[in-house]
Amino acid sequence: MPNKNKLPLHALKRLSIKSRLVLAAVVWLTAMILAAGVTIPTQVYNYMVDDTRSQLSIFMDEIAAQLEVDHTGHLSLAAQLSDPRFSRP
Repeated sequence: MPNKNKLPLHALKRLSIKSRLVLAAVVWLTAMILAAGVTIPTQVYNYMVDDTRSQLSIFMDEIAAQLEVDHTGHLSLAAQLSDPRFSRP
C-alpha cells in the first residue's frame, strides 16, 4: 500500500520547469538566509570579543609600562596614557 502522507514524486514532475526552478530557488534561498542568520551574529560576536580582548591587552601593557612606585610605596603613572578616555575624572 502506498504511503498517502507523502507528496508523490510525479506531482512535482507535473509542474513546469519554471515552477520547479522557482521552488528550488525558494528552498535554496530560505536555507541560505537561515544559515546566514545563524552564522553572521556568531562571527560578529566573536570578532567583537577578540577585538575587546586585544584592546584591553594593549591598555594593560601601556599602564604597566607607565607605572612607577614613589619613595612612600604608592603607585603613580609616569606620564599620561595615550587614550583620552583615561584622562576623564
